Amino acid sequence: MPRPIAWTIGCMLLCGLYASPSFAVPTVTVAVDAATVTNPSARRLLGTSFDGRTGIHQQVGGGASVPTGYFDQGNQLIAGVAPLWSQLHLTTVRYPGNGVDQIDWRETVGPMALRAPQPYAGNSVQTQVIHFGFDDFMAMLASHNAPGEPAPEVQIMVSTDTSLTVPTQAGIIQMAADWVEYANCPDDSSNLGGGVDWAHERALTGHPEPYGIRIWNIGNEPWGPTQAFNFNVAGNAAAFAALAQPIITAMLAIDPTILITVPSAAHPLGVTVDNAAQAAWDNVMLSQLGGQIFGLSEHIFHDGSAARGVAASAGSIDAVLARIAASAHPDVRLLLGDQAPFIPGSPTSAQIEFGMQWQSALTTADFLLMLAGKRVELANFWVYGSTQSTWHPIRRNSNGTYTILPAAQLYAQLGQSLHDQALATTTTSPASLDGTAGYSVRAGAFRAGNGSGLTLVVVNRDTLVDHTVAVAGLEAWSATSARLLSGASANAEVIDVAPVSVGGANADYSLPRGSILIVDHVPAATGVFPEPDRGAFALGAPRPNPASGRTRLALSGVDPLATRAWVHDVAGRIVRELAPAAGEGFVWDLCDSHGVRVKPGVYLVRATGAQGSRTRRVVVLD
Repeated sequence: MPRPIAWTIGCMLLCGLYASPSFAVPTVTVAVDAATVTNPSARRLLGTSFDGRTGIHQQVGGGASVPTGYFDQGNQLIAGVAPLWSQLHLTTVRYPGNGVDQIDWRETVGPMALRAPQPYAGNSVQTQVIHFGFDDFMAMLASHNAPGEPAPEVQIMVSTDTSLTVPTQAGIIQMAADWVEYANCPDDSSNLGGGVDWAHERALTGHPEPYGIRIWNIGNEPWGPTQAFNFNVAGNAAAFAALAQPIITAMLAIDPTILITVPSAAHPLGVTVDNAAQAAWDNVMLSQLGGQIFGLSEHIFHDGSAARGVAASAGSIDAVLARIAASAHPDVRLLLGDQAPFIPGSPTSAQIEFGMQWQSALTTADFLLMLAGKRVELANFWVYGSTQSTWHPIRRNSNGTYTILPAAQLYAQLGQSLHDQALATTTTSPASLDGTAGYSVRAGAFRAGNGSGLTLVVVNRDTLVDHTVAVAGLEAWSATSARLLSGASANAEVIDVAPVSVGGANADYSLPRGSILIVDHVPAATGVFPEPDRGAFALGAPRPNPASGRTRLALSGVDPLATRAWVHDVAGRIVRELAPAAGEGFVWDLCDSHGVRVKPGVYLVRATGAQGSRTRRVVVLD
């Protein structure tokens, strides 16, 4: 049967690209600006969401009850999961995931015999006691990363749904405040929330020291039929803000240094990147809660298509950042509480599997490099801890074995090399011939805060064309090793990792279609860069204090470029973000983020780095 002429011409063009001298392999240029940091904490883009229901069992397909997650009901890692889970370098972890509205955290701590069953909904999950509770989750995180690596930062999700676990608004407020007390207060009989002394209860369970959890998110996604608030319904944004405000006030009364985030309604809706209803929701959050919150938490679900790909995700993120910048609270941050492959409400098996195949890992790498160039605080991949969820980076197979899929394998690879500081990187690339984007290659460069290393990551998202990568801007660096990540096919479930010969500072590299190049560097002058001995992380006492003009807080034991500080008032509201000044410390001119001098009173300065947080008190005079 004769071939259509368009098919014939297409094959001739594609074959000619490789066979004819007049169609050389296209060259992509990557220029790194080492003087410009676009994101000072880029490793936090490798965060994860963790399902708090990980220890439960459920029926699958009407058959026997099987473990839902990574832990058995004795709170031990399942044997087949343990070697796979240990491959991941955890940076940030969101908890308890979608189960937030189905779990009363107070029934996950203390003696097992006293814990009430939790009323799960859907997915053939029976009401049952949570064996793997909040303390078990925190213990798991404390022991997960290798010695010398910082412990992952936790973001706690707080329920706003009165239909499941707690039937009244007063009960929801109390439950949130109690969790802050349990997590963050010293066991000193202060009992700031009244009622049960939750700090003492924590000590009785074997953890006398506070956990010091910094980021707390109110609610979850403001869309979908199972959510308490839907942004498309008129009045819901104001109703959510009215519910969230007393929750936030109660939590800050327990610990005024915590950072509160609330949901953004933004997420790409197919060809519509952003709409008026999404913008209206975000603007209500900023206008009514902006003085009390640290950030908006957006959820992004992407695929490799032109309509819902990385470019659409970037447009949605830019829309939220623009709303923040135009608001009365431009210091509010943007976080991606969840990001994952898009799967529709009634997916085919192919659509489900796409998210866990090499083609999706390729898109995820492109997505992460896009985030590195934006003012995004952190990003979490959904969902770890569960092997039965639609998204399952670690899958439970029908024969009872477990497989770590390409999405998780990608994070394991990037976790070995990615440094904190994302550098400004410009990629000049032709359009993708597979028709899914206006570009074929994206690159990102990441430097250690102390200058000891730099990693270049380059993604060829075009599945039809090989490229040559020409690098510029790395004259001060020497490549030490390189590796190429690829898949045997688009639907492969294993990432192939092959070593690549390294060249000079600005070497050219071959980049096959549908592959990822990772090149590690050290400073060219010596080939090594010793970590400075900074000693213990400390935030010095404010000098002067009380203060009437400006005050300075010395910083030691931490890389100043990877450290941030925020000034809070006694109600916990963020007044100002401070950047490190010369001499490795913070200087506050006693002004808020709008340049207006603050009122006399007591303020808290909280500095946060990879080694934790430190807080100092400043008294401002008239």
